[in-house]
Amino acid sequence: KKQYQPKPEEVVYQNDINGISFYNVNQVSADVVSVPVKVTRQIARFGKTSAHAVAGVTANYAAKKEYAIETKHYPPAPTQNPTQPPSPLPLGKGLFENGGMAHNAYATADLGIRVEQALGKRFVAYLEPAYRQSLGGSLGPVASRLNTFSLQAGVMASL
Repeated sequence: KKQYQPKPEEVVYQNDINGISFYNVNQVSADVVSVPVKVTRQIARFGKTSAHAVAGVTANYAAKKEYAIETKHYPPAPTQNPTQPPSPLPLGKGLFENGGMAHNAYATADLGIRVEQALGKRFVAYLEPAYRQSLGGSLGPVASRLNTFSLQAGVMASL
């Protein structure tokens, strides 16, 4: 789940004898599927504990998505001719809602350090803080840089 507030960008969607109406998307909420590709390199070992440098890229796709839209209306300006007919407001649609790839995908470059602790011969517990820098794309109608910091923890088993 990813939620963020995009940079406000007001768009005129109605300008007629009744006044001028603007909208902007002020909240994007999406269920995101991420596909990471990582490489690791051991950089230190202290008995059963080891530290690894981790780098890679992650492709992120919005499966489902919603926009929260804020609208503003101003009274009519003294004009004789309306300049634009009303146009529909944008709908947030993810890939699973037939929204297509536009505004539903972005990529990140990932960098982190993983600390592993051996738990016997087959299991390893790990803790991995990582920083993700946006490479392009967005989940909203306005391009937004989605940079994040994450903390992953888990147990790995070797077969």
